[in-house]
Amino acid sequence: MDGVLVQTVRLLKRLGADEISATLRNESSRMEVTKSLLNLLFNICFTKAVPLSQRQKNAFKIHDKLVVELLTDAQKPGLLPAKKRLLEQNPELVKLIAATCPPRPAQVV
Repeated sequence: MDGVLVQTVRLLKRLGADEISATLRNESSRMEVTKSLLNLLFNICFTKAVPLSQRQKNAFKIHDKLVVELLTDAQKPGLLPAKKRLLEQNPELVKLIAATCPPRPAQVV
């Protein structure tokens, strides 16, 4: 998936809540981790490029309002720091997003 730091996002699923928040808090000013999480969330919700199991669908339902808030106007640069704070404050959702991150497809040589 273009625009997603696959390795980094996949590592988030192994971290605890405090570690996830710290990772987001300490990311670079370009906010690549935040952008990757939002990109992946968009692909989960709208493009359906990331298939979810029934268990994962149920887990996401708990976060419906937060997901809508994160994806609303997510492309507006001025709102990105607010989206990052929401992710920092909700490490359970970050972990859930990270758990759905598919492995990078093998490259044809």
